[in-house]
Amino acid sequence: ATRVTINVLDPRTLEVLARRHVADRPFRLDFATNFAGGGYAVLDAEQRVVLPTSDGRITRWSVADDDGEPQVEPVDEFDIGDGLLDGEGINSALPGTEGQLWVVGQLGSVASLDTSSGRAEWMRFEDADIENSFAVGSDGRAWVVTSRDLVALRAVGGRPQVQWRKVYDAGTRRKPGQTSRASGTTPTLMGGERYVAITDNADPRMHVVVYDARARIMGAEPICRVPVFAPDRSATDNSLIAIGDSLFVESNYGYNLFDATFGRSTEPGLVRIDVTEDGCETVWSNDEIRIPSTVSKGTAAGVIATYTKGESVAGIDAWWFTAVDATTGDVMWRRLAGTGPMVNNHYAATYVGPDGSMYVGVTGGLVALVLPPG
Repeated sequence: ATRVTINVLDPRTLEVLARRHVADRPFRLDFATNFAGGGYAVLDAEQRVVLPTSDGRITRWSVADDDGEPQVEPVDEFDIGDGLLDGEGINSALPGTEGQLWVVGQLGSVASLDTSSGRAEWMRFEDADIENSFAVGSDGRAWVVTSRDLVALRAVGGRPQVQWRKVYDAGTRRKPGQTSRASGTTPTLMGGERYVAITDNADPRMHVVVYDARARIMGAEPICRVPVFAPDRSATDNSLIAIGDSLFVESNYGYNLFDATFGRSTEPGLVRIDVTEDGCETVWSNDEIRIPSTVSKGTAAGVIATYTKGESVAGIDAWWFTAVDATTGDVMWRRLAGTGPMVNNHYAATYVGPDGSMYVGVTGGLVALVLPPG
């Protein structure tokens, strides 16, 4: 709740090889759903951890010494707190295509940070929140979802400027399983970056909404809006998966850290939607699988790697590494990660290692499904 620590672990044994306390967070009542100040840390192209802090800094850390041995050391930091509103946390910072860092704040602030000079240029979306991370395309545009619209930004002379903007249906309520009343998704670029996709927050059913990312017309209509999941019980708080021209969306409706206990789980649902020249079509819908809150991942082998929890009349809270066939929607296999609240991923992502091993951050640390040697 109050400390941010970088850990370097052995990928097979999960032994901690290096550890460093790198930042503090003030205690807040919403600490369990407030991801500012480190929830979206990333690795850049030089394998440095890019970590926003709760006091308005962007820090970068190396995780190995000159000999490649695990070691956490500071590289540099940029204090950009003067550009944030009072009480505004930094949700995410991602590398751009021109050496800069794009930065988004929770209360609608967006910056392009020149890492050579340390200068940040800002713009702000008034009366809008930014609760998710964002995407950066190979053309340099940053795609951001606010609590009202999907926006494409470009750094012009170092200053963020809106290139494209479209309002979506943000609905009328924060649904169970969401951290805010808005789209719960980070924008997904797909199809060779021809398309960009999000979900809205409409009732009675939310939609997967796909836009032409090449459109230059401000407010261009979407290519499609496909309703998903059961009426009055549809919500997701995780990014859409893209494999080729296919999108995969999971249901997180009903998730809560304390409600996913005593054998309870969330509303089921995983849907595949294909984007075609004529629009979009629903290919399959798995109405049995329950994915409480993980950011699932797609693989080049056509597998959806996810983390599931079924309902149990016996009151057992069992969490499972799960593989789903992207072609059919069928569950291929599952392996028990553990039982109880300490193996609840609580919005943390599923990751697939280069050898096919799976990793999930959980409330008690980290769990791994490791392939046997050879």
